[in-house]
Amino acid sequence: MKKMIRKLAALALALVMVLGCAAASATTVDVAFNMDGESAKTVMGGFGMPEQQLGTVEGIAKLLSSLGVKVIALSDGFELDLSLAGTEAVKVGMASIEGGAALVTNLLPNYYLTVKNETVQQLLQQVMQNVPGLGALMGGNAAGMAGVIPQNLSAYLQDISAALTGAMVPGTPAQGTYELEGYTFDTYVPMSIDMPKLKESVKKTLGEMFKDESITSMITTMTGAMGSSAPSADDLKKGAEDFVDKLPDTVTLESYASSTNPGVTYVTGDAFYEGKTDPAFTLKVLNADGDVTIMFTVTETELAITLAISPNHAILQVNAGDNLHLVLDGKVEMGDEQVFTLDVYVNTEAPLATVTVKIGQNGERTLPVEQGEKTELTVEDMMAGKMPETFQTDLYSGIMPLLSNPDITQLFTLMNPVSTVTVETPVSVDGE
Repeated sequence: MKKMIRKLAALALALVMVLGCAAASATTVDVAFNMDGESAKTVMGGFGMPEQQLGTVEGIAKLLSSLGVKVIALSDGFELDLSLAGTEAVKVGMASIEGGAALVTNLLPNYYLTVKNETVQQLLQQVMQNVPGLGALMGGNAAGMAGVIPQNLSAYLQDISAALTGAMVPGTPAQGTYELEGYTFDTYVPMSIDMPKLKESVKKTLGEMFKDESITSMITTMTGAMGSSAPSADDLKKGAEDFVDKLPDTVTLESYASSTNPGVTYVTGDAFYEGKTDPAFTLKVLNADGDVTIMFTVTETELAITLAISPNHAILQVNAGDNLHLVLDGKVEMGDEQVFTLDVYVNTEAPLATVTVKIGQNGERTLPVEQGEKTELTVEDMMAGKMPETFQTDLYSGIMPLLSNPDITQLFTLMNPVSTVTVETPVSVDGE
């Protein structure tokens, strides 16, 4: 019972924290998932999952596809609605009250929860104390993280950027006709990067940066949550220097432009290690009137990454030889409501999964936050273990409609096809 109290108190805290992100006017966010169970089984089977476990994969896919999430953000709080298989499952509502917040849920038909602002702060402090390094990282409060980042960090990053610019060696421009990526260019500018000079400059900046007490203090703070396994500033400095040393020895760039079509530019670059004729890395960037395509290839691992971005559409493709073909295809539709759609392909021709997010205005509560005849239960009392005798029975009466819904129980049966779950009515603490 004590574990349940702690979990409910943590839930109340999390919900109250969401209040800080509530919109000034009512905003409704609907999230829907769709996953192809057969495709999921094929993908996981291809990754080596044992055949006897593949049935669970299909069950999880059906569960996700049946899940609906709706968040209504209001000026004084929010409402969160979860549905399964088209059936109302969990509803949680919150509204600000004097000195704190009130929470209601369909899982507690006869109670409403209240929490004081001071309790929220205390719980935050407890969380920060129990997670090593988190308190320091957050600066003692949820808005303190910015204070951990030293202001002069940007100066070191600017020095590294300047080192890259200073290592660029432009060649002699040439005029001609160049047919590339379906476009015609008439100006070509070769360039190269003086890698020895770049490496020397970057390592010098790293040396200065890791001597800076504000930087080392930041590193100690941010890695403190890792405990004894956290790398020291010296470890990170050596790792950064080793990374620089292992950069390619030669980098060549080619830039193309068109005097008749100035909105289209194309840059391609190859990176070589000494003694190698094939490039270790290849980068291509095409900008066609704001539609940007970035192509990055790692020759040795046959890794190819392509990112295409346009105002309302973005596609990320990742290919790793014959083992992995990943595509993330995202679209945005603007209108009375904004609709974001993400299709996910993993070694499949059809989408393995689709996530749809709809954002609209003028949402309204469907779960009243007025207390009415309900009994108040404070988070402070829950934390102190002062629970009403009828609480467990009330919680059970709120959960039971879910567990007795045949559509929902079928979903959980699909997730665990080799066993059957039996729900037994608990004995009430009040004897009922």
